[in-house]
Amino acid sequence: MGRTCFECVHGTNGPIELCPHVQTLKDGQEHVAELHDDLLGGDFIVSTTPLFDDEKRMIGSVHVARDITERKKAERMARSSLERFRSFIEVTGEIGWVTNSEGAVEEDAPSFRNFTGQTCEEVAGWGWTNALHPDDVERTRRAWREALQNRTRYETEYRLRRHDGVYRYFLARGVPIFNDDASVREWVGTCLDITGHKELEKELFDSLNASQVRQSEVAALLAASKAVLQHREFQKAARVIFDSCREMLGATAGYVALLSADGKENDVLFLDSGGLPCTVDPSLPMPVRGLRAEAYSSGKVVYENDFSQSPWARLMPNGHVVLRNVLFAPLNMSGKTLGVIGLANKSGGFSEHDSEMALAFSSLAAVSLSNSRVLETLEAQVEERTKKLKDAERLATIGETAGMVGHDIRNPLQSIIGELYLAKNEVGALSESDTKDSLKESLEIIVSQIGYINKIVSDLQDFTKPLSPCIEDVDIGVLVHEVIATMSIPESVTISCSIEDAFP
Repeated sequence: MGRTCFECVHGTNGPIELCPHVQTLKDGQEHVAELHDDLLGGDFIVSTTPLFDDEKRMIGSVHVARDITERKKAERMARSSLERFRSFIEVTGEIGWVTNSEGAVEEDAPSFRNFTGQTCEEVAGWGWTNALHPDDVERTRRAWREALQNRTRYETEYRLRRHDGVYRYFLARGVPIFNDDASVREWVGTCLDITGHKELEKELFDSLNASQVRQSEVAALLAASKAVLQHREFQKAARVIFDSCREMLGATAGYVALLSADGKENDVLFLDSGGLPCTVDPSLPMPVRGLRAEAYSSGKVVYENDFSQSPWARLMPNGHVVLRNVLFAPLNMSGKTLGVIGLANKSGGFSEHDSEMALAFSSLAAVSLSNSRVLETLEAQVEERTKKLKDAERLATIGETAGMVGHDIRNPLQSIIGELYLAKNEVGALSESDTKDSLKESLEIIVSQIGYINKIVSDLQDFTKPLSPCIEDVDIGVLVHEVIATMSIPESVTISCSIEDAFP
């Protein structure tokens, strides 16, 4: 035809840029190129294969052009979609990513790199996992393996290290993109920062946990308070108070002891070894020394969480229960420490909050001890006064005893009423539950019983009101001797009475 291929096919006066035919003419090799031609109206893959004669001289070439216009349109649409996807990710503040069919990163992930500070090379493949918290790597890889195996949605949470070294919580989600033959072409996904959500979730969890702990503490203190009212004997009340305190604090061993009369030893009321062997002779004295001596001298709660390495460990007798940690709470009454609650072997050790709770329980034990001793004294005094009444047949002694009983009972009763008022406020602040209703019912029972005791005290005090005076003639000498007869006079004291005859 006498015309060149670029004139016939491309309508140009010279070869187009990157023309494979020109390259073949230069080096005699086969060449392939993708070309866009407006004259032909599309995109083509053009290949040029040289033809040689027997002497290997190039005598021509074969040109093959395959129309790829539709494929190029699809690629442009995909590229446009990916750009829109990345723009959307940038607007929402999420991190976007694309992986190959095996989950490895091949394309650049700018938003991911900007967050982690990694380079393209560092992110490529599975290198992006180096920015994960070490504790989250294996779990994240396992989630990816399951998604790849099942060709289903990928979703997991992990902590991702920011470029400044701070870890943030992220929710990662990805979905597979399928080819026409149902094979996976790639995975597309996002990482959403959920740190604020996690912090709020933790705050709510901590608040709920604190509320539950507080509810348990109030229930334990109420049980101990009820024991103060229910048991006249201190040892029975002390056992309930000790058990409530030990369970509340999580200790496994302990005891309750009172200071001996000479102030040198602990008189142990009972001891709970927590199931550990103890071969110490119970008849041996328990001197007030070591850490418990500090509780006695200071009147404050003391504890040691590394007891085996403390200087007090050497004071333990052979065969004693192994102690990892110990706490002593004093029983304070009228400015004096009259005993201690000892606790030991709490998992994780004791805390300042444990110290505060132990002091609350030991205060209740001190009230119980005070009540018990008051009642013992009252019983002894009532017995003594009753004997005097029988001996002297004097009803006035009953009035004196009644007034004393009413006064001595009302004082500790006011302390209990104050504690109950605080307990009712604590219970009222709890969230609604069956436990709260049970606690309120118990409080109402206690209030009712205190009201009944108050009535008894008032009746006793009414009995002591003076009778209307009655004037009559009496023999002063006889009256003096009758009064002396009602008195308890020590053997070392001698009383002499002399009344003048002229005394009216």
